Amino acid sequence: MSEDDWSEDFGQAVSLFINGDGIRDRGPQGERYVDSSFMLCFNANPQWTEFVMPPGEYGGKWVAVLDTSQPKLDEPPTVAAGGSVWVPDRCLIVLEQER
Repeated sequence: MSEDDWSEDFGQAVSLFINGDGIRDRGPQGERYVDSSFMLCFNANPQWTEFVMPPGEYGGKWVAVLDTSQPKLDEPPTVAAGGSVWVPDRCLIVLEQER
């Protein structure tokens, strides 16, 4: 990226899917490691940004487990596959796949 790319509006929000079922390493006995799956929604914009959750094959429901705009999540929001979540300005929201 060039220096100018860092100030473009299109690059100020990004989401990342972390697949807990996709861990390639194996345990000492060859057992498969499995963990939770997460969606990380990073918003560096100076305004709220809408993030759309992936389709159902990635997970049916997502529950917010971290929101850097709130010290404590009293009632964590749940978002269905394909649904959306609004992320406050300059904030990170982490959602865990509900099993």
